[in-house]
Amino acid sequence: MSICIYSKFDPTTLAPLNDHTRQRLDETKLQDFDFAGNSVLDIGCHLGLLSFTAAKNGASQVLGVDVTPQFILEAQENLKQFAEHNASGERVTFEVAGFHDLEPAKHRSDIVFCFEVLHWLTFQGTPIPESIKKLRQLTKTDLIIEFPWDVTESSIAGKEKPLSVDEYSPELIFRQLTKHFEFVRVLGFMEYMASSQAKRVLVHAR
Repeated sequence: MSICIYSKFDPTTLAPLNDHTRQRLDETKLQDFDFAGNSVLDIGCHLGLLSFTAAKNGASQVLGVDVTPQFILEAQENLKQFAEHNASGERVTFEVAGFHDLEPAKHRSDIVFCFEVLHWLTFQGTPIPESIKKLRQLTKTDLIIEFPWDVTESSIAGKEKPLSVDEYSPELIFRQLTKHFEFVRVLGFMEYMASSQAKRVLVHAR
């Protein structure tokens, strides 16, 4: 299994197995969203915890994608256990796919999750305006996105070639979000990575 301490959970009940995962799940605020009858696209799904949460809370269809094959293998193993105890498991699918593999005509969903992905796309050469424009194309109704606050955040500043403020900044991100979505609000700052001095922000756009 993955060594990520923020993704330790019981696949049958989705109960967090440590305080890190419990805090992260609480801070996603997914319990505040109505998934009933909605399709969900989970971009960067990792081991599937958020995908399973959406399905268990009524989503009609959930597709979790991640560019890392090992994560998808583990998510699929988790799905086998989840489906044994939850009928909603029949509505969950996992696929190996990167952001650039996603096509609006095929993957457009009512609700899109984009957790811990935006800065990696920027590192890989996709500018913020291009990423958010595509997120708008993939989103029918609601986008729930989490991202590092600015270039001083450890996962950006700690890289050999960190991003510049021209490439990545909260001003740039929110300007693009408000350009493509009518409604944008900050749900809160995530504290689950406080020990690493990381600063994440959670945003709802529609």
